[in-house]
Amino acid sequence: GSTLTVTSGGKNYTFNAQSTDKRYRMMLKPGTTVDLKLNYIVGETDYAYTETGVAMPAAGKYLHYDLKCTQTNVTLSTGSYTGALGDIVRVVMDGNSCKAVKQNNNTYKIIIPGSNSPVAINKMELYISDNQENKEVRLLTTTNAALSDSNSKITVSLGAGGMEGAGSQSSPYQVTTPVQLRGVGISNSGKYYSQMNDINISEYTTDWRSVGNGTLYDGNHKKVTNFKSNHGGIFTGGGTIQNVHLASGEIIVVGLKVGGISNGNATKISNCSNGASITATATNGEIGGILGYGTAIIEHCKNTGAISSERNAGGIAGYTAGATIRYCYNTGTITGNNTDVDVCGGVCSTLGTNGTMEYCYNAGEIKRATVVKMGSVIGRIGFLSKSTCKNCWGTITDSNVSLIADNQNSSTVTNVNQFDSANGKWPVYSSGNGDGWTSDHWKSFGNGDYPQLYWE
Repeated sequence: GSTLTVTSGGKNYTFNAQSTDKRYRMMLKPGTTVDLKLNYIVGETDYAYTETGVAMPAAGKYLHYDLKCTQTNVTLSTGSYTGALGDIVRVVMDGNSCKAVKQNNNTYKIIIPGSNSPVAINKMELYISDNQENKEVRLLTTTNAALSDSNSKITVSLGAGGMEGAGSQSSPYQVTTPVQLRGVGISNSGKYYSQMNDINISEYTTDWRSVGNGTLYDGNHKKVTNFKSNHGGIFTGGGTIQNVHLASGEIIVVGLKVGGISNGNATKISNCSNGASITATATNGEIGGILGYGTAIIEHCKNTGAISSERNAGGIAGYTAGATIRYCYNTGTITGNNTDVDVCGGVCSTLGTNGTMEYCYNAGEIKRATVVKMGSVIGRIGFLSKSTCKNCWGTITDSNVSLIADNQNSSTVTNVNQFDSANGKWPVYSSGNGDGWTSDHWKSFGNGDYPQLYWE
């Protein structure tokens, strides 16, 4: 595995191995100057030696190099992380890269060139061989690597998903990298998560596969960018999701129940946004910028991404049964593509089974490729049983669009209006507490200004 070369006159020359005495030799023209490049492997350690401008001796003479190959082995313990996302293959300690060789479960041998054990570790990076991407990626950077046993053991306490923290409400798992976000889907029952920084998903060049979100995933208003998936949104569903912002990306699916933030049932989704485009080609899809399908409470959320589906395309939610949607808005283009009569809606496509929507609005374009019932606020209300929509607003730019396209089971529709600033038909902002277009939920706005959520 060793490569021993010299460069002379712009050409590379390779040493010949002398297997009987473990030496490598090369014949070179006397008096020339060369660059020496030695990369060699001893055991499990890579070494390198370079020297430029080496003058060759006179004829019959030689230069002799004894290459050093000492190494120090240190044990690395990773707590509860046993390689579910991929085994650790390399660590970088204060800028020095070292190979990691798995011993068993959560124990690795760190191979440090030279004869010195680490005295202290200020910063340590762990890299894994990602078992989804089949390449090396950074798992995390930590300042909490602990030395013990006379500096021969390093401990980095991680959860099963490769994150620091205890996974509890008081000490949630800390999500800092794309691969750790993928790790949220591992043994997440009853766990709490906190996103610590913006996460760029672009290193997942193949496809993102949606993950569960545990009891609570708090995005801390950090962004997820360059998202790409043919499976669905960030999460599959589960507990509470808050302060998550899918800022950019593209989701193209041939399937059901897809939402930019959560595909399916979640207990509650709040203070979230989606800016990714979502396109679904299945004839029975439920597609939403925030939620695809479910019974969740959705509040203080917005969608700016373009949503297109054969069926049930909605800016905030696709198909809901018993859901509560409040203080949400959409500005993305919503497109229905079904060849049969179906529905799409600016805020929600189908609000069914005793669902409730209030204080929401749509300012995005609603359009169809074929025969679709189009609602600027809701496509269909009251599917399966009576539902309620009140104090909502919408824009109408197409004669085929109505505020609510299909009212079933005599659902209650109260104070649902079309934006018209010229005639003073606009939500009225007030500073104060409680429900409505108030400072509890919205930033200050005036006639003609589309409201923005308080967290924006």
